[in-house]
Amino acid sequence: MITQETIGEILFDKCAEVFTDVPIYLKGNEPEGEIDTERVVVITRRIESGKYWNRSMCEINYCVPNRADEKDGIRLKVAQTMLKPLYSGCGTAEGERYRFKKMSVGEEEERDLRYYFVNLKVLFEILNV
Repeated sequence: MITQETIGEILFDKCAEVFTDVPIYLKGNEPEGEIDTERVVVITRRIESGKYWNRSMCEINYCVPNRADEKDGIRLKVAQTMLKPLYSGCGTAEGERYRFKKMSVGEEEERDLRYYFVNLKVLFEILNV
């Protein structure tokens, strides 16, 4: 049975295929405080039941530290391009079929920790039959 933790592992593995030189963390396991290097954070949410598909709205955040206290727009643009392979996918895990697709993508700021990030919202669906 696919659980919230399974979804995190699947998205973590998909990210690892794309981002070979960038640290990847599941939400809650990332280092605290200001960031000084780029990182990817995978955030999973609870699974909600549906008639044909159980759904979980997840997020993949590519974090880019500020450069000289300013937004690094070039790296954010590159990060958004690098996220494209994660816009959709499908597979089987723990005997169940799943698929995921991009719902939205955009830039956000974390002012207190001095970084911006590209936020990819992903709808993760598990076949419920």
